[in-house]
Amino acid sequence: MYARQDTLAEIACLRAKAIRVNGWLQEKDPSEFDIDYFTAVNTLANITIAIGTLLRTQALITGKASNVEQAIEQAIIDAKERWILA
Repeated sequence: MYARQDTLAEIACLRAKAIRVNGWLQEKDPSEFDIDYFTAVNTLANITIAIGTLLRTQALITGKASNVEQAIEQAIIDAKERWILA
């Protein structure tokens, strides 16, 4: 049970970080797109991948591996509603 709670905490931390990075990206003017902007986009993509991996790990730990695709799809849908990139 500890591992499941640990993955849930990591997912929550990653989602919070993704929201912060996305907020910073939305504040940037297109004329300001520089290496920092693209590094942040890369970071956001890596966070999304990490969340998917943690969701899969959580599904395997809990024995609900058959629902992995649904969990990942739902996470992406949830993220898509919050992450609006230009």
